[in-house]
Amino acid sequence: MVREAITEGGKMTAQVLRSHNAYKQRDFSRRAVFGARGLRKSYGSVDALDGVDIDVYEHEIMAVVGDNGAGKSTLVKILSGLEQPDDGYLLREGEEVSFQGIKEANDSGVCTIFQNPAMCPAMDVSDNVFMGRECMRGPFVDKRRMVEGTRNVLKKLGSPLSPTREVRGLSEGERKTLTFAQAMLKEPEVLILDEPTSSLSVIQTGEVLNQMLSMREDGKSLIVVCHNLTDVFAVSDRICVMRHGCVVAVLNTRETTYETVVGYMAGVPQRR
Repeated sequence: MVREAITEGGKMTAQVLRSHNAYKQRDFSRRAVFGARGLRKSYGSVDALDGVDIDVYEHEIMAVVGDNGAGKSTLVKILSGLEQPDDGYLLREGEEVSFQGIKEANDSGVCTIFQNPAMCPAMDVSDNVFMGRECMRGPFVDKRRMVEGTRNVLKKLGSPLSPTREVRGLSEGERKTLTFAQAMLKEPEVLILDEPTSSLSVIQTGEVLNQMLSMREDGKSLIVVCHNLTDVFAVSDRICVMRHGCVVAVLNTRETTYETVVGYMAGVPQRR
C-alpha cells in the first residue's frame, strides 16, 4: 500500500511506491482516449496556452506539471468544458469534439474533479455523492438505494468511509474521497484531477494516491494536474511538462528523473 511507503522522516519515496503491484510492467495499447491539438487561449495580452497538444492513453495516469503561470489551470478549464479555446480542438477517441459546458464533457465520458468542489456539510456522504442524481421511488427519495450505491463506489475506491457520515465531520482526505465517489458514479472513462493531494496530510495523501491507482486499475484514464513531484513520480505513467503556456516535454515516468523534470520546468536546456 502507498501508506506503507511513509518513511521515518514523514516523506513518501517514489522508489518504495513503485513496489506497489500497480506498477508491474504494463503493455499499454497506446490508444489515445482523450486529447487536444493546438490549443490556444489568451486573456488580454497574456497567452495562457500557446499551441498545446496533449493525449491521455487508456488505463494510464498522465501527470501535468509546471511552475505557476505555466498554463495548467487554463488547460483544465478547456479540457473540462468550463472554457472554450481561442483556437485548436479536443479529441475524443480520435474524433474532434467541442464541449459547450461541463455537462457535455460528462456526457462524453470526461469528468473533472476541481480543487475546491462545492459540498453540503449538513448532509451525509451518500446525499452529497448523489446530489443532483438522487434515486427516486415515486415522489420520494430512495435513501436506501443511495446509501447502497455509495457504499459500492467507496468499496471500489478501497475506502472505509461510511455513506451515512455527516460531511461536516470529514477530514480533507475523506472529502477528497467523496469527490472521487461523485465522479465515479457518472461512470466516466476519463478523469481530470486538479491538485488532488493539495492541503492533505501525509497519511491522507497516501490514501488518495491509492485511490487514483484503483481508478486506473478499474479501467479509467487520468489526467492529473499536480505540483508535488513526489506524488507525480509515485503514480504517473507519463509526465507532461508545461512552461509559459506550452508543452515542453512529455516523459515516461520510469525513464526520467526528478532533476530532468525540474530542468524542463525551469527552462534549463537538457542534454540529448
